[in-house]
Amino acid sequence: MNLSTADLAAGVLNWDVEQKLLRLGIQLDALGIGTSLRENNTLLLVWRTGPGLPVPVTVAGQGAYYSWKGSEMRHPADDAKGAAAALAKHIEGA
Repeated sequence: MNLSTADLAAGVLNWDVEQKLLRLGIQLDALGIGTSLRENNTLLLVWRTGPGLPVPVTVAGQGAYYSWKGSEMRHPADDAKGAAAALAKHIEGA
């Protein structure tokens, strides 16, 4: 199989997104908040502790930040612990 440079770059970006979402999921788990990866590991569903739909989180800005609430809420992707705290506050207040 012969992969193009674009295919290789897309694969690396997808791996990076998956790793960032996994790090966020680990931090949320430490706070007692459930998560699950979806959409080919490019979306993290953050489950609310009470009633309501889960919050979908993506990695946007070419891997620069976590994004949720229709991109209204963002947090730097190199700070999974801070993003987990922000998401916890968001799901408690929503």
